[in-house]
Amino acid sequence: MLPGFSKDFHMLELESEHLAIKGVHESMLAIGVLGTVPWLLSMISKVPGAAASFSRFTSWCHRELQKKREIVASEAAALKDQDPRDIISWLLKALNEGDPSAPPGEIAIQEDARLLIIAGSDTTSAALSNALYYLASNPNSYQRLQAAIKEEFPGGINDWTYDKNIPYLDYVIQETLRLKPSVPGGLPRVTPPQGLMIDDDFIPGGTVIAVPTYTIQRDARFWSDAEAFKPERWENLSTEKSPWIPFTRGQWACPGRNLAMMELRMALGHIALRYSISFAHADASKSFDSGVMDTFTLTLPPLHLIFTPL
Repeated sequence: MLPGFSKDFHMLELESEHLAIKGVHESMLAIGVLGTVPWLLSMISKVPGAAASFSRFTSWCHRELQKKREIVASEAAALKDQDPRDIISWLLKALNEGDPSAPPGEIAIQEDARLLIIAGSDTTSAALSNALYYLASNPNSYQRLQAAIKEEFPGGINDWTYDKNIPYLDYVIQETLRLKPSVPGGLPRVTPPQGLMIDDDFIPGGTVIAVPTYTIQRDARFWSDAEAFKPERWENLSTEKSPWIPFTRGQWACPGRNLAMMELRMALGHIALRYSISFAHADASKSFDSGVMDTFTLTLPPLHLIFTPL
């Protein structure tokens, strides 16, 4: 959320979900089930009370966007020679200046505001939780990660910089996103008017299709020991030449990929330098793994871990 609006949810202090995040989680269940039948989802959304959670979320986004507009307007003169400090301010600046890259109208900027929260915070937090789950389940991998990071930062957290290249840290993130992509069902695309040949099958034009990310990334035809968490497999693999598509591919690939990777590197790197991790009780691993749901984005159950300072 911070890069999107320069605003903190304060959930660590409150020890509860923020209204906006709670609304996202409650509404994503319906979207995940009915999203492939958009006409039905549209009908249900008009039933009184059926979309209450999502309405609370969209109303909150609208209010935050208006607050940000007021801040941008009040600071325009003082900060005219400075770049915006968050993503939504960049979009508002482009809109105010009539830049061709600006969202094409009010509806678009409202949708971008919602997207910044759903895609910009929830998916990254899911990836972080899943990475910690796999590292707690595979102590040898966590020890190797700690050793790799300590080698680069022998002085501990006080030595931390963002310009280090730590391959094994990236391998852990890539393997996590392979096994549990944050959007497991893939994103819908429409075939071109002339249709599309996929292997020996012809898909008519105007057909909505999707590549199931979770299935492709666990397909034993493409991955050895496909169900196992093995970060070291990436020593001889390339994300660009493998069927690894958690951010999709091409011109419509996730624009937040680099930001998400930076956030995950920072969070996992700091944790590995400062803590050992373990499951809080015997059933913690099983209850987490069995409770993961595909609701378009991943909805996760609580992950009960113990962080022991080093």
